[in-house]
Amino acid sequence: MKFLPPQKKNSGHAVLQVAIQSRIKVFWRPSALRKKAGEKVELQLQVSQQGNQLNLKNPTGYYLTIAYLGRNEQGILPGFKTVMVAPFSTVNTNTGSYSGRQFYLGYMDDYGALRMTTLNCSGQCRLQAVEAKK
Repeated sequence: MKFLPPQKKNSGHAVLQVAIQSRIKVFWRPSALRKKAGEKVELQLQVSQQGNQLNLKNPTGYYLTIAYLGRNEQGILPGFKTVMVAPFSTVNTNTGSYSGRQFYLGYMDDYGALRMTTLNCSGQCRLQAVEAKK
């Protein structure tokens, strides 16, 4: 809806009119790519560090959305933008001026929740799920 058509004046009645324009991205997963319960394909992401670049290689048949990259869980690295890693492809992302060996990487799960992992790097990186806080 782009506009609201004019209506007769309502005497004594309050009226709230709102115009909304939304865009929704929908992913359809073919039945051949059905995930098993509890399977975390996101943890199969292969990550390597080269200078201030992280190379994210997706060896799975699923799209992976990386929505968070930081040195801790308190803030995203300056300049990081959400990336979608297509199946069987590689994406490079910049770590800015941070040259540490530990990163927090967050991915979007099937339900739209941000799930955190830790990356410990020295060339090749080791990806581990972060335990939920109790």
